[in-house]
Amino acid sequence: MNTRFRLGGALAAIAVIVVLGFVLIPRPTNNGGPVPTPLPSASPNPSPSPAASSTPAPSQAVILPGQLCSATDCLTGTLEAGTYSFDAGSLTPGKLTFTVPAGWTTNNQGFVRKNLDLQQPTGIATDDSPNEVVFVTFFVTDTYTDACHWQGSMVSAGTTVDQLTNLLVAQRNRVARTPTNVTVGGFPAKQVALTVPASLDLTKCDSGVVHVWPGPGGDNSGGLCCAAAGSTDVVDVVNVVGHTFVVVARHAAGASPADLAELNAMVASIKIAAPPASPAPSGASPLPSGTTPSP
Repeated sequence: MNTRFRLGGALAAIAVIVVLGFVLIPRPTNNGGPVPTPLPSASPNPSPSPAASSTPAPSQAVILPGQLCSATDCLTGTLEAGTYSFDAGSLTPGKLTFTVPAGWTTNNQGFVRKNLDLQQPTGIATDDSPNEVVFVTFFVTDTYTDACHWQGSMVSAGTTVDQLTNLLVAQRNRVARTPTNVTVGGFPAKQVALTVPASLDLTKCDSGVVHVWPGPGGDNSGGLCCAAAGSTDVVDVVNVVGHTFVVVARHAAGASPADLAELNAMVASIKIAAPPASPAPSGASPLPSGTTPSP
């Protein structure tokens, strides 16, 4: 399973700001203990500048409808309107397809977004993206009990939809709405909206960021991070034949109704194929029909 690092680039930028002187990221390998400050700078993304640059962002390749993420890599560029897919094992347990309108982009971590601040050539969204909307999926193995003071607050995400949903609802320094039962791609899910309080002073959070969950395996240098004050993550926790993953629709406080409608339509267009059955090892009993080992 591809573990995309979402937090590394943003945290590397924060380390630079600390020496000299928020949003989505990479996906993060730690055993769950506190992260030293500053966090390791190694990341698949270059570090963003501490301040917005006047240098325009480099032009991006145009991506035609089709496979966006394989089990090992994701494409980067501007998306033509059409239907795209995440391959099984990359960001979802089964192949996931969704329809994207014109005007959206993506990066090599599978973030599909609109209105990213073009002053950020790294492709990492920051507080300078007040109107941004984002679509992304995750495997979540661990989460934090406090999204602001997250260092040392990691706990297991559990193995069921209810366990993870309850942990997200209880997460400190985020305001959660009452979860509702929904269907995503034909599979049962729980939906919860989580908002970063507009009054939250991010400078007092660990490393200056809100961090929702780490990367797979409890990797503190990645995961879902850096939500701006006032922004909201609508999280669908989905169960696909015994496999739990999440779909995240994030919007900044200034997102327009038109962009929110496109984001919601993208989530509504999701179709998910059940994970393919893996052949049983020689001498082992075959798996029951419709089940697979955990990824």
